[in-house]
Amino acid sequence: MLRGLLCIFILVTACALHAGEDAAPALTGPAGELGEAAYARAETLFDAGDVRGALKVFLQLLRKGKVEAAGENYRESARDFLTAHGLTAQELFKLDPDALAAEDFGTLAERVATARARRRKQELELAYGRELAAAAVDAGFDEKGGVAVTVREKDLAAALAMLFNVALGEGAGEHVTGAQGELEALGVIGAQVEPARKAAAEGRLPEEVKTNAVAVVLCRRLQDYRETLEAEPNPEDAGDTERRKVARELGEKFLRYLSRQHAGSPAFESARETLDWWRMQTGQGAAPAAVEKF
Repeated sequence: MLRGLLCIFILVTACALHAGEDAAPALTGPAGELGEAAYARAETLFDAGDVRGALKVFLQLLRKGKVEAAGENYRESARDFLTAHGLTAQELFKLDPDALAAEDFGTLAERVATARARRRKQELELAYGRELAAAAVDAGFDEKGGVAVTVREKDLAAALAMLFNVALGEGAGEHVTGAQGELEALGVIGAQVEPARKAAAEGRLPEEVKTNAVAVVLCRRLQDYRETLEAEPNPEDAGDTERRKVARELGEKFLRYLSRQHAGSPAFESARETLDWWRMQTGQGAAPAAVEKF
């Protein structure tokens, strides 16, 4: 008898929990849950893949979030998060979470989950495209102490194809604009987009794109070498001393190489501060106003 009652209790409890998962989110709770702690909980659930649980908290924040006079507006933050993940500002404005049916909540959760998967895919493709482009360019000392550069065209084309997937794909957001920025740095914008996209799909690239890719990669390596040299030195670490030595040698060589071979590259604009830093380090002085006059 007792075992039977226990089984019934467990079954009823499980059903109640399942119903609670599908129900519209409640807007009641301590005020402290609707500020920083609530937002952090929602983000953590979302990152863990619990989209439904996160959406419940975000919808609570949407109506009951704190609006601090000189600080965070958690209602606005929740709205921005949800509009970045598949929902529209118009529907959120009209939405009454208290009256939201379980089926409608499920539909919203599915849309947010789809947008989450798309954004994650874009994030990974953008990161892969960047890394593959960097790996497609080999640069170092040649036998005479100058700079030797090799471009693996097929790898670089594959990197650009990945960037095009993101830049021209569905939706918007920082990953899409990030991929567009990467392509623009390579001189691919406007009328150049379609020819470059088709060429990348075929495993080849225009010479101008390959040339700009070298400039982009070397400018980023100059930034890496700058960070190495600006870090606190450790005289007792022979490895650190040698890394700093190589960073300076390569940095000076790359700077000369860029000034001779890639003057006027679109990559220079975003790397201007780093290039000026290296010019000062090597006694060349700051760059003139025009990017082309490197």
